[in-house]
Amino acid sequence: MKILLSSFHIVLPRCGEMNQAMGMRDAFRSMGHEVDLHFAAAYEGVDHSIPRGLRDKRRILRSLPEKSAGADLVVLILPSPAYSSDADRIREQIRVPLWVRYDGVLADRQIRLNFRQLWRHPAFYLPRVYWNRMSRARQSRFLADRYLVASRYQREELILTGCPPEKISCIPNLMSDPPAKHRRPAGFVVGYAGHFLPVKGVEVLLEAFSLARKIMPAIRLRLYHSGIGPRQPVEEWIRRGRLENAADVVFGPIDWDRISLMALPFQFSFGTIAYPQTLLECLARGCPVVSTNIPIVDEIVSNEETGVLAPPDDPPALARAIVELLADPARLDRISARQQRLFHEKFAMPVTIRQYADLLSSVDSREIRVG
Repeated sequence: MKILLSSFHIVLPRCGEMNQAMGMRDAFRSMGHEVDLHFAAAYEGVDHSIPRGLRDKRRILRSLPEKSAGADLVVLILPSPAYSSDADRIREQIRVPLWVRYDGVLADRQIRLNFRQLWRHPAFYLPRVYWNRMSRARQSRFLADRYLVASRYQREELILTGCPPEKISCIPNLMSDPPAKHRRPAGFVVGYAGHFLPVKGVEVLLEAFSLARKIMPAIRLRLYHSGIGPRQPVEEWIRRGRLENAADVVFGPIDWDRISLMALPFQFSFGTIAYPQTLLECLARGCPVVSTNIPIVDEIVSNEETGVLAPPDDPPALARAIVELLADPARLDRISARQQRLFHEKFAMPVTIRQYADLLSSVDSREIRVG
């Protein structure tokens, strides 16, 4: 089968969205299918341009019908259900089955959980709430043949928008390469990896780190910057706190064996691919994680079982969770073992490949292009 995998979302090599897309590509190819890519990003022969929002969206949507001419199936990756009407227009223009995969969720349901963040960063959140809202999602006629989501929360939300439940399949994210097991270093090193944006909770982590150092002076922080979001405020915070010897900003691959645990204090789910890819990698490696008890994250991290959850936007609670976990090596080991067991049971590539294989076998052979 020839599959066209397409997206107009912001998919850069350091982003979870790109990791997910490449995981889907690898899964389809491992089943013997031919996969072509049609993205608005620079990656392995894809268009060499940096995404530019609506301009790239229009470019991808205009060219997708022509690109689909030689395919048996089109898989379109969209940011959230707010963009489902775009898939309707594509479905009306192509002759082959269309599957839609959503990276994230709607903003307006999430924002009710943490209004304080909204008013603290209105320039960041208000445009996202405006464009990524339930009322836009409900304008869709849901004409695609299949809608793919990663989490139970996404499935429930999609049903609320009016999507027929029988069209929805829930399959976790895919990871291309099985990572090596985490080896915990000596000392107390907290890691963070991702964008330096409010939705990721970086400022909450910085405040929590200051509080944690008062209890555990030997603690260190390594911040792995994805390249998205400004570094200057973070570096200024480090200088202002005279923490140059305690905190580092790193632009590059995560040095997993240099961190004791990963802190991912997400403030909302709508700004992350579901499930967050770094969170899944923590499970795969057995790297203990402290995160927040928000929808989607709480489907992966069971408090005190596969990690520790703190309330969002609560630096003291986050600091306590980090310090108490670092101070208990036996607890770290138990969480690590449970993480890896959960990953292999639910999220490992062979598991998700089987789910995709079952879906692909259900594609009506009469609808597939012949010759």
